[in-house]
Amino acid sequence: MRSNGFTLIELMVTILVAAILLVVAVPSFLSSIHGQQVVSVMETFEQDVAWARGQAISGAVSPMLTLNTNCSWTVSTGSPADSNHSMTPAQLAHDAPGITCSGIPATGYLQLQFDPMGMVQTNSNTYNTVTFTPASGLSSSVMIFGSGVLLGNPKNAS
Repeated sequence: MRSNGFTLIELMVTILVAAILLVVAVPSFLSSIHGQQVVSVMETFEQDVAWARGQAISGAVSPMLTLNTNCSWTVSTGSPADSNHSMTPAQLAHDAPGITCSGIPATGYLQLQFDPMGMVQTNSNTYNTVTFTPASGLSSSVMIFGSGVLLGNPKNAS
């Protein structure tokens, strides 16, 4: 007479299969999370640039956005910087730990000064493509044009 239940071998095989699936899935899952964190930071950056450009066009102020090598940024519409449209190093450490930036001039920061037409002047002599890279996963880039318009992931644009 056979009793209901699992044998020890069946239980061990089930645990082994679950462990293999977990080992395969967790790195991919973590990479996906880091990729989404970078996308979120880049989208926030794009929104803050658009806000600063809108403020310049409205004629209210002449804003300046400063992007630092640690990926933090500030938007100044006077003094002090506008905390609603800035990203502090502490916010970055919380929202996207381990993120790095490239494409910032040797000065250590990229300044975007907006004029009343929404055009942008930078402290760089070239067009600016800033790449946000997570601790693991895929990086995301944004190209900044002199018109103040941003193009996200320019390599994928058509």
